[in-house]
Amino acid sequence: MPVTTGRRHAREAPCEAPGNTGISRGKRGVRRRAPARRSRAHLRAQAGVTLIEVIIVLAILAIGLSVGLSAYSGYRDRVDVGIAVKDIQVAAGAIERFLANTGEYPATLAAAGFDRQDPWGNDYEYRVVADTPVGQLRKDKNLVPINSDFDLFSRGPNGVSNPPLTAATSQDDVVRASNGAFIGSAADY
Repeated sequence: MPVTTGRRHAREAPCEAPGNTGISRGKRGVRRRAPARRSRAHLRAQAGVTLIEVIIVLAILAIGLSVGLSAYSGYRDRVDVGIAVKDIQVAAGAIERFLANTGEYPATLAAAGFDRQDPWGNDYEYRVVADTPVGQLRKDKNLVPINSDFDLFSRGPNGVSNPPLTAATSQDDVVRASNGAFIGSAADY
């Protein structure tokens, strides 16, 4: 049993068991109190709080993930429209080169040297205005044809299209309009 001078420090607690002062000597002979044990009830309460914290963290992660996925989806849609715009520019260039070399429009995009599908796996649509009935030409909100030379467009993610750009199924189409002055989403034209 350690020898003490009889003075107690204010922070020392009386011993809990006979013969055990609860005080030990640490490094350099400094007297220290032994760490207190926590009761089981206290540990259960602490574990419950931890479970609630885990649930809160999982809820925050789920919300963050849903926001992130929707942002990524919107980003991916914009990338696909950008790819379709570039493809339509390339196809229009191929058609114009064919016209310059032969003096007439090609019958198909493949004849002009362009054989790709849009980002959604559909073939690009090409129609020469002079050879197409007026009812099949792409039209603006006033039902006026949007091109006077040729129509070139992608049917968009839904793969469905109607001649008027104002039709609900045509809003996601990527179109060439105003004889090439505009290439973009039909909803933006």
